[in-house]
Amino acid sequence: MHPFEPCKTPNKEKMPRQLFIKIRVTPDEKNQFETLALDAGISLSELIRKRLGQFRIRPKEVERERIRQLAKFGNNLNQIARWANVYKHELDAIRVIAELESLRREVVAYTAETERNHRDNQSISSR
Repeated sequence: MHPFEPCKTPNKEKMPRQLFIKIRVTPDEKNQFETLALDAGISLSELIRKRLGQFRIRPKEVERERIRQLAKFGNNLNQIARWANVYKHELDAIRVIAELESLRREVVAYTAETERNHRDNQSISSR
């Protein structure tokens, strides 16, 4: 199981929760969490389990690479925009549009690939 994947128990009666996880919080944080749980009509433990289950956390190295790649795409886009401001003839505009479409396809393909890799890594780590 992936360390950030929520624990899925098929039936709570079959698997009683017996383990504790300790975390350090400030008094204000504790009050805030208790108030949220009270307002929701659930226990503090249930609130924390539900909240942790809502987040998809990616490993830092994956996120760094993703940001680096997106920055490269942004740099390419800036270069194309600068080029478009210099060369304003019709034929040049067609080239700019073709470059922008190429860049758009790269971004879409990269995003789909990183999402697919992330899902694959999650399924491997949950085995």
